[in-house]
Amino acid sequence: MTDLSSTRVLLTTLAGVEDVHLDGDSIVGRWKPQQELEYISNRSTKRGAASPVEKFININSDDQILRFTQRYGPLERPLDPAGSTFRQSLKDWREYQTWVHDRLWSQSSGYKVAMHEGDRIEIDALGKVSGISLCSLKRFLEFQIFSAPRALRRVCARPGCGTYFIATRRDSRLCGTPRCADIVRKQQMINWWREHGNEWRERRKNKMKKRRKT
Repeated sequence: MTDLSSTRVLLTTLAGVEDVHLDGDSIVGRWKPQQELEYISNRSTKRGAASPVEKFININSDDQILRFTQRYGPLERPLDPAGSTFRQSLKDWREYQTWVHDRLWSQSSGYKVAMHEGDRIEIDALGKVSGISLCSLKRFLEFQIFSAPRALRRVCARPGCGTYFIATRRDSRLCGTPRCADIVRKQQMINWWREHGNEWRERRKNKMKKRRKT
């Protein structure tokens, strides 16, 4: 069985767009020339940064959809995108996000994933899958969700937050947004003092006694 976890299999898809702007109820733009296209992956270059699928699923405004598209491109792309134009319907984008919210994020059963034209699987010298290149951003986002166990796909437990996130620990109940991260840090500090506070105070007390004697 292929393990799609982010530490084992590299997921990639092409990105690189320009002149991206709102046009009525759509986002229009142009793919960059071939030499300026780049791959995005499921491996973050910055520790603690939200993954593309976490950014996608938490978007709630047209401006955020625009900024997301400026960074990652439209949901679909042609097999040879270099230099071509695109038009992304906001309605289609929102409908797809709703489907991900309602169906994929909470789905607990296994997945049967068919390969599409333009998808590519890389196999290493040991015969194991080492990378999967997806034909579109939509496919990339779906594979990112497939790669996260259902038990780690969470909605933040802090009342009023509701941020969707993929937990890195099974005991994580709050997301990594600044306010929730601050709550986690404070709770970790409280837990530390409960466990080690008496020991720390005793060591400090002994140090103070030694200083007085000298």
